[in-house]
Amino acid sequence: MGFEVLWHFNVTQENQSTRLRAVHCLRNVLCIGQLPFTSIYRLPHTTALNVTEYIKYFNLTAVTCTERHPYTGKENSYSCSVQIIRAPEISCTVHFSTDTVPGEGHCDVHNIYFIERPYTCIWYQLNMKSGEKTKIAHIHVTNYVDHGYHVSGTCTAIISQPTSGQFTYEILLLPEGLRVKAAT
Repeated sequence: MGFEVLWHFNVTQENQSTRLRAVHCLRNVLCIGQLPFTSIYRLPHTTALNVTEYIKYFNLTAVTCTERHPYTGKENSYSCSVQIIRAPEISCTVHFSTDTVPGEGHCDVHNIYFIERPYTCIWYQLNMKSGEKTKIAHIHVTNYVDHGYHVSGTCTAIISQPTSGQFTYEILLLPEGLRVKAAT
């Protein structure tokens, strides 16, 4: 079992700074008290806090963390560090060649800086008339190419061609939570 980890945000609104407890991770894998627009990933020796969505809505000026020793209860910050990881870039297309052959959805994912967790593309088909959204594929990013300081990869899905109606395609890239529309 590891240490408890407490994450705090300094947020500025209307020239006033506030310190908020963003999340409290207990000694096991459970994390509680999470602020909206954040996500937490807990590995045996690492806790990663994703603030990508949070900074779209709030002026985040600092992220700090402390560890609480499991036996003494003393809080230390000596082993906490903050890494700013740019979100990857993703572009996707869907192509149908004939009426009888399934189509192909393809995404190129560039500038991946954090590969400790596998990247996944979740494909959705959106019916333009009804607004219905259907999950049609859950594919891991593959074909990784190392560019030295970042990597790139692809994810490809076989897509059944709809018999009628107008559809668009949306792809959710995890663990970042990026959503993009596919060009058709």
